[in-house]
Amino acid sequence: IITAIFSFLMVFFANKTNEDINRLNKWEYFCCNRLSLCCECFHMIITAPVLNESIFIDFMSQQSEVDLGTDWMEQLDEMNEGLLQGSTEMNSLPCFGYDDELDRINLQEACQLDSDDTNLHDTYRCASANQGIASFRNFVIEICKDPNHYKGQIGDEITNNFFHLSNSHLWFRLEESIDRILELAVDYYNTMITELVILMIFGILLSLATLVFGILIYKSMRIATEGALTLIKRINPIDIVNNKTLINILLNKETEQKEQGMSTEQSII
Repeated sequence: IITAIFSFLMVFFANKTNEDINRLNKWEYFCCNRLSLCCECFHMIITAPVLNESIFIDFMSQQSEVDLGTDWMEQLDEMNEGLLQGSTEMNSLPCFGYDDELDRINLQEACQLDSDDTNLHDTYRCASANQGIASFRNFVIEICKDPNHYKGQIGDEITNNFFHLSNSHLWFRLEESIDRILELAVDYYNTMITELVILMIFGILLSLATLVFGILIYKSMRIATEGALTLIKRINPIDIVNNKTLINILLNKETEQKEQGMSTEQSII
């Protein structure tokens, strides 16, 4: 029974950790897709102003860059929503409230702005990952409105801030969320290993204790048996034959069962 209990506890802890790591794997999927789509979308959108309508390549044009960038921006929003609000398609729960550090990266501002900070850079300087994606989306929409407005150059306030937001703020926050989920998975795994090792050690100690206890009982019974045989050897054989109870003990028989199996006449005889 005790062995079964220890086995059940080991399976229980392993199954619980497996569920936690599966949940983290789904969140890691969303986080990695967020970063990948953000990089791809940035590449397409920042290229669109450079490719004016006079440049047309079969595999790359201004309109194709805008279309791809817009499509990836929509997918980026879906990944971000799946992470923060959950996804029925992936059977994934929201990550909000699961870990304080993960919530800080995704939802809390990284710093406090002064009241007189009103330039474009300050709108995203302290942004969380979720707020950074919202600012990123605003830049994508603004650039896609009229890519020709930039006259084939990158260097105005919009494109410069779009580049700075992606390269110096947003991507680092998205990487932080990936690293944090990995840390949680490693912590869960290490905790599971520690719990299983503790259970295994207790199981080994219990097995050794059972073995020692069994050996002690065996020795005690052997001593008692040898003592009983020594005493029986001192009894007169005739007394042994005349003692029905002692005979039954020596022959490993039960008097009541034997008498129940006999008829009244046989018992008298």
